[in-house]
Amino acid sequence: GGSLAGSVLQVVSTTKTDAYSASLAAQTFSSNVTGLTASITPRSTSSKILVTTQVYGAMSNSNYSMVSYRLDRNGTFVGVGDLVGVRPRVTTKSWVVVNDGNAQIGSSATFLDSPATTSTLTYGIQIYNHDPTTATAYINRNGFISNDRLDARPISTITLMEVAG
Repeated sequence: GGSLAGSVLQVVSTTKTDAYSASLAAQTFSSNVTGLTASITPRSTSSKILVTTQVYGAMSNSNYSMVSYRLDRNGTFVGVGDLVGVRPRVTTKSWVVVNDGNAQIGSSATFLDSPATTSTLTYGIQIYNHDPTTATAYINRNGFISNDRLDARPISTITLMEVAG
């Protein structure tokens, strides 16, 4: 009690240091990326949750590398764009045309959620496959297994901050 609006009440963060890959059907989302979820139990229903994510990865399509994902909160996606035609609703999308399987790019997002609950919330990241065919999504690695200077191994993170309402 007595918290000033805007004060940070608690911070939870998860850092994924290992690699991940998932085969995704055409134009579908993955389930939550393993090891890249974070849970928080708000102290008040008036609190907001500031979600920040930084994800590094690649897709198996050699013509471009893309990291496109949506935020999931307890099985419901949040922080996505409006529904327009068949366009995928994502939180963020980063891509580059490279024609090189060594490409790996970062994609970040910041979203202020207003869940209006004191129940535990688990946030996750679901990768999207924009391809018209099955493709493999990679996190914290590139599309090739190559133990060399090009195959950098970064981290991916998700951080939750409860902000007093």
